[in-house]
Amino acid sequence: MILIDADPLVYGCGFAAQKSHSKIVVEDEAGNLFQDMTDDLGVWKREHKGYKVLEREVTVEAEPESYAIQNIRLAISGIKAECVKAGYEDPTVFYSAGGELFRDRIATLLPYKGNRDKLHKPVHYAAIRDWLSRNDAIAVAGIETDDEISIRGWDCLRARQKCVVASIDKDLDQIPGKHYNPNTGKFYNVSRADAELWFWTQVLSGDSTDNIGGCWKVGSAGAAKLLSSVSPPYWPHVVKCYEESQGKAGCPYSNKDPSDVALENARLVYMLRNREESTKLWTP
Repeated sequence: MILIDADPLVYGCGFAAQKSHSKIVVEDEAGNLFQDMTDDLGVWKREHKGYKVLEREVTVEAEPESYAIQNIRLAISGIKAECVKAGYEDPTVFYSAGGELFRDRIATLLPYKGNRDKLHKPVHYAAIRDWLSRNDAIAVAGIETDDEISIRGWDCLRARQKCVVASIDKDLDQIPGKHYNPNTGKFYNVSRADAELWFWTQVLSGDSTDNIGGCWKVGSAGAAKLLSSVSPPYWPHVVKCYEESQGKAGCPYSNKDPSDVALENARLVYMLRNREESTKLWTP
């Protein structure tokens, strides 16, 4: 079985079919105001450190819809071809149906994915999703695309069925087995021990992409260092780390029970292994 995560492809293929031009009003270090134009604000800011962007007007120049559709068609057919070549078959494509997620309801420390601009979508976003729906892709509702792929991946493991997960999303490295990264074109294996360790690493480090804070001032390197110095079960060590972090300056949960904070973060980063876990939440 080939489990293809189309969510990153929707955005990647959509944005590849358009260009953004920014007209900006800027204040330099001396307080002088001027206007400038850029096609990449991130690069502009790196080249103009110390400058402050006061206003920004964005103009989007999109290619015809057919360009975006061609991008997604080629991306998915390329993934299928590489996985079939590696000995896998029965490809299934998944994408998000949108709407409320169970993680929206359990996130109390920070709004889940609250750091994302919900309006920042490709011009042909709807057209790409429509193409997916008309080409047998499965729209995932209530849970995330990652969760659906994780559930099916674990189903394959339990049934001893050959399976490959095709995604650029590192969250899915919580699934043991074969993986394929479409960006690098590389296959790699994730052992059960590594999958478990990656989950606990995320419990501590959080996930900035999804606005999950994790353990205050720990980060990925700190999480890896801590977990390499202890043995399973990891839960007591994780709670202790959260407790110790409450003494650090600026900790946003210093007045909360550290085990409650750790539990919320764990439930947010945990990739579901069966459908019941969206209501009967993960517990240590």
